[in-house]
Amino acid sequence: MFLRAILFAFVCLAGFRTWGATYYVTAGRVPAGTEHGTPESPFSSIQQAIRVAATNDPGSRAHIIYVASGIYNRGQEESLSSNDEGVGVVQSLIHVTGHSFLNGLQIIGAGSEATFIDAMEPSSYGRVMRIDGVGSNGVSVSGLT
Repeated sequence: MFLRAILFAFVCLAGFRTWGATYYVTAGRVPAGTEHGTPESPFSSIQQAIRVAATNDPGSRAHIIYVASGIYNRGQEESLSSNDEGVGVVQSLIHVTGHSFLNGLQIIGAGSEATFIDAMEPSSYGRVMRIDGVGSNGVSVSGLT
């Protein structure tokens, strides 16, 4: 009976995910297409981490993206959409869409004096970061300038 109770508890816990994924980003890396967002193989852009997070169910916890010190700029950080002619138009340098897997997302930089999003060439809409339709828990952004 005891063994049965332990087996039941294990099966219940195995099916109950409580942790969101944690991703890491490091500026200045040349994307190889094989990054996993781990400390050993960080993504080269914040937008890349957001895209991957949007495809992974975080369970009952939110995803976290840790952004290393450095400068993140145009060319690395672009979110494209299409206009009526099907031509790519930059909406913002970083875009968090209304995907339910991003509800409660935390983007945490290494500090406002060490982690910069370069807005020298903001998009035609004048946005550096766009966050829309994410849900009741929103998105938390800290430690970035």
